[in-house]
Amino acid sequence: MTTEETPTPTALSAALIIEKAEKLATDHVAAAEENAAAILKDAEAKAETIVKGARQEVEDVTNRIAILRQAEQNYRAALRTVAEDLLSSSEDSTEDVVADSVEEATEEAAEDS
Repeated sequence: MTTEETPTPTALSAALIIEKAEKLATDHVAAAEENAAAILKDAEAKAETIVKGARQEVEDVTNRIAILRQAEQNYRAALRTVAEDLLSSSEDSTEDVVADSVEEATEEAAEDS
């Protein structure tokens, strides 16, 4: 047996160090992957909560817009009715005034003749 075939204490020691280093590296990688998975899971849960809240807010705003649009339509219809009533009332009053004036003029003309 030559010296190349028989491991020296230094070679054995180096091999053990390398083996321990590889195990340590593997353990660190596994721990980092677990930590990353936990962080990702937490981030996904927070994102879901935020998205859910945003969707609820969009739904609330959409509902408020629909209510406001309906209120606007109701207001416009009521305003239109009031304007038409005022216009109709004004026309009726004008016709009454004209009719009264014509009647008075006719009576005066009849008295004068």
